[in-house]
Amino acid sequence: MIAVVISCVLVIASLIIFQKSRKLKGPINEKEENHLPARLSNTGHNVQLAYIYLAAWVISKNSRNSQEKAAFIHTWFKANFEAMDVEISDELTKALKFSTNIRSISRWVIKRMRTAKERLQLIDFLIGLSFADGDIIDREYVAIARFADLIGMNVHYVEKEVYTRRKAIYEGAVPSDMINGGQFFRRKALFSLQLMDNAGKEDIKRAYRKLASRYHPDKFQQSTEEEQLAAAQKFMEIKEAYDLLSGK
Repeated sequence: MIAVVISCVLVIASLIIFQKSRKLKGPINEKEENHLPARLSNTGHNVQLAYIYLAAWVISKNSRNSQEKAAFIHTWFKANFEAMDVEISDELTKALKFSTNIRSISRWVIKRMRTAKERLQLIDFLIGLSFADGDIIDREYVAIARFADLIGMNVHYVEKEVYTRRKAIYEGAVPSDMINGGQFFRRKALFSLQLMDNAGKEDIKRAYRKLASRYHPDKFQQSTEEEQLAAAQKFMEIKEAYDLLSGK
């Protein structure tokens, strides 16, 4: 009887040790979650895994043109990492199969990426990834802003960077392949009204009234000729954007 009890204890102990060893082997746990516990060291392999898990997390918010996003990841890694410690395609494929434990990765980043430069580069990578297909959408923006907040970065940086990139798209030269089915023009109109993709009719009306009031020519009668011209152009842009979005 004693021998049986001892055998059972040894089996249970072996199972516990086996389970612990599985957890120590790699970032993906039994719950099929991408996570990076804070205890894992800041090796090149783990840093690149953090990038891939976060990339998969952002891609899951908008899987449109995922091939372009995968190409962006490959190009970015080659330009910014001296050595490749992961197989990008394989790791990204595996990462996309599982949910991402964003809080676990955030805690790892806080503990292992202590400089502002490292965290800033990580946020810039995620923003660049979101723009790889032409423009960021709301779900991507919210996800990146949330992650920035979790790792102690100012969310206004994300907002400013996104605005700068969108401005370059909608006020600069635009490749013809971006003008697809009127989608470019709709997004340009939303940008003019300082709105994102999920804006509803009431959001559009409120934004139009607010901006039209701010740039109405009557408010610039005492301004310089240059300021009057700039305000008139802005007012016309706002009016055209509203007309397009409201179907007038």
